[in-house]
Amino acid sequence: MNKVVVQTTSAYPQPSEGAAARLLDLVHRTGGLTRAEATARLDLPRSTAGEAVAELVELGLIELGPAARQAAGGGAVRGRPSPLLRPDPAGPVVVVGRLDSSEAELSV
Repeated sequence: MNKVVVQTTSAYPQPSEGAAARLLDLVHRTGGLTRAEATARLDLPRSTAGEAVAELVELGLIELGPAARQAAGGGAVRGRPSPLLRPDPAGPVVVVGRLDSSEAELSV
């Protein structure tokens, strides 16, 4: 019996756990950023970023803040303002610990 393997590829990462996990990590590392900034920094298509944002908001891991009204340099933003993404303060908290014979380390 012959076995046929079909491989599919995509030009962009698919909306999945990977895109959502990368977005969540970025939001937590930066403390918050606009959706447009996150999309550009993660090099994701807008549709994939939008699906990842929706998934994370639904899970209560991030929240959408008011739309950004000014560019970083203080100038006006062209087009529709991008909403701010930030960790949801009411969301879950993770505590990680590392113990060894001489010290203990905790991170929240």
